[in-house]
Amino acid sequence: NADFVSVETLCKGSWFALEQCGRLLRSAAEVFDSGDHATGVALAMLGQEELGRSRILRDMAKRVAAGEAFRPEDIQNACFDHVVKQRAAVLGITLNDPPEPFRSLIKEKLGLTPGTEEYRRANDKLDEVIKAKARRLPQDRHDMRTSALYVDLDDDGTTWNRPSALSRARAYDVISGAVNDYAGQYDPVRIGMIEEEFPPMAAARTAI
Repeated sequence: NADFVSVETLCKGSWFALEQCGRLLRSAAEVFDSGDHATGVALAMLGQEELGRSRILRDMAKRVAAGEAFRPEDIQNACFDHVVKQRAAVLGITLNDPPEPFRSLIKEKLGLTPGTEEYRRANDKLDEVIKAKARRLPQDRHDMRTSALYVDLDDDGTTWNRPSALSRARAYDVISGAVNDYAGQYDPVRIGMIEEEFPPMAAARTAI
């Protein structure tokens, strides 16, 4: 039916979005290297949104292959919300130089004997904190994008967000995390896994 979006079209869109993610991340690195750390972060967060779009479109292609039907407006609506795309792009939690409470929980766990009740409780606490961070991460990334782009007045009415004040170290961590997520999807092994898991993805990439 011409009114519905095909599996092939959705698969192509998924590849195009992954390609755009890579382009944005390359630009993010170049802008960061030029000294504009905040704008580099904004580009990296847009790149992660495109990674999320790629995964959303791949999932919708699978659903169409299984018998569902989507019109163009359904696809547009599914990829409209920034936080929804960021949620689809969450592939894992990276803890470089972990802040509290991660540091204390990791230290506690390392000091215990695996297999003991104390170790299990410490592990459960750490897992819950990591899960909570994962739940917050999509909104945190969206907020990072806006704070890296816009001068805005804080809720207290006295302090301005100033993108240029974003530290180089913080920007580096954010951009590096985005690049790692992209690399985890785009490396040859992962690409092969994606195509083996859902063969129409292989056909679509060949047809591009």
